[in-house]
Amino acid sequence: MKQHQPQWFTYDWQIDGDDAQFCADLSLYDFAPDLQNGVLLYMNCAAKDAGKPLDAALERRAEGVLKKCLKATMPLYAGYIRTQDAKQFYFYVPEMRYLAALEEIAKKERGLFCRAGAQAEPEWQTYFHLLYPDAAKLQTEQNRLHIALLKKHGDNPAAARRVRFHVFFPSEPIVKYFGEEARQKGFAMGENAFLPELETPYGVSLHKIATLDKKEIDRLTTEIIRLAENYEGMLKDWDCQLIPKKPVF
Repeated sequence: MKQHQPQWFTYDWQIDGDDAQFCADLSLYDFAPDLQNGVLLYMNCAAKDAGKPLDAALERRAEGVLKKCLKATMPLYAGYIRTQDAKQFYFYVPEMRYLAALEEIAKKERGLFCRAGAQAEPEWQTYFHLLYPDAAKLQTEQNRLHIALLKKHGDNPAAARRVRFHVFFPSEPIVKYFGEEARQKGFAMGENAFLPELETPYGVSLHKIATLDKKEIDRLTTEIIRLAENYEGMLKDWDCQLIPKKPVF
């Protein structure tokens, strides 16, 4: 693999139904799968007391374990998944024998319960299907930025309001079929639009009453993106009325 400059992207998602923070090195995408590094290694770090949250001190220890893994095996570091009580790092290496180095690190670690594992992954399934963000996962970061901007301008994110989601498709008839299914899922239909500069120029807005709670917006954008993908469409963006916080006297 050619040398690359890591490009880390962090986003909110879920794993096994639990909230999690994901992070992936996007720069690996253009080189993957790398046939010379077809073995996936992972290192899971958790508190020694089962179920105890991974607090700031324990997370610093986990980052120390990561540094030891990188120094010991010189792997391709693909990213991590961080849940409330654990942080799991993912690497790609040439051979299974590299697992022994991670197992030794896990055995010597005193502040955390660490567990290492490996599996053959010539197609880099974990990277492409778990870590690397698709359109819905990328949108969660755009949601965070948009909500933060509204808050900066005095918005009350807990206030319910009409949120408009702008979705675009390659042809006009598809908009109708998409709209029918969207209505069945509880969205109201808004105005149609045409943006010839887009590859998918035929658009429609969906309306939903919602707060600006990020989890709620993430759920809605994910549902819309997944539905639009069935019709070769894409979510372009969303907007809403700014509802200012009430002054405190």
